[in-house]
Amino acid sequence: MFDELEEALRQLLIQEIPITDGEIEIAFDQPKREWSARLSRPTINLFLYDVRENVMLRNYGFPVSDNEGGEANTVLRKRTPLRMDCNFMVTTWATEPADEHRLLADTMLALARYPTLPERLLEGRLAEQPYELRTLLGAHDRLTNVAEIWSSLDNEIRPSVSYQVVVTMDPWRPVVEPTVREMQLRTNGMAPDANGNSTNAETGYTIAGTLRDSRRDGAPVAGARVAIIGTGRYLITGETGRFTFRLSKPGSFRLTAQHPDGTSTERRLSLPNPAGEFDLVL
Repeated sequence: MFDELEEALRQLLIQEIPITDGEIEIAFDQPKREWSARLSRPTINLFLYDVRENVMLRNYGFPVSDNEGGEANTVLRKRTPLRMDCNFMVTTWATEPADEHRLLADTMLALARYPTLPERLLEGRLAEQPYELRTLLGAHDRLTNVAEIWSSLDNEIRPSVSYQVVVTMDPWRPVVEPTVREMQLRTNGMAPDANGNSTNAETGYTIAGTLRDSRRDGAPVAGARVAIIGTGRYLITGETGRFTFRLSKPGSFRLTAQHPDGTSTERRLSLPNPAGEFDLVL
């Protein structure tokens, strides 16, 4: 994945500075003294010096998705992926300081134009990322001790700027589970009798489904508001378009959904529902 990220950044700089006929080299090396001594032409170097989880984007959960093509009445449950910060130290190298500074400014302008990496540059696993690849140039809390970094590299201090790209890493495998349509809750610690009945039993009902967009071949809708009218219950759908409500009593309900663009739909339903199907289509 990191090699594909580096290639995307290389193409971004080539197109945006722009660079023609290889007049400027783009490298992703440790800027050690012996490395810089071998340079024979102006160079932009993006040194990946730190990779860590982005805790601000941490979202631990186990969303459910349809098990398309799999066993009937089953769903897939999978942990949300990791969001990782890839931190680069960007430097430029040339014979004259003025040329070096001019190249650094051009590089910063090229990187700053894109708060997310353009999709046209994403290849391989980067093209399959579930989230946009956010970028951040010159963050105040990065490269806070440049003298220590240059000392460890055994090289002289020179102007540098931090550049961060947030990538998604998904090490988890989905688990197949049966679809939950209805559940029963037993309260007060009383066990059911031989017939499965209890005087203090409460039955819970689940309304679960997927919000889909008919304008996009039934694709799941993320960021939509799904609500049960008259109950005050609502949620915002995630990437899979799934919604789940748990109710304590049966009855008739009105389920409504509103797309971020304002399009809405409504459906009347009753609980219990033998079919157990509650999908919504915009």
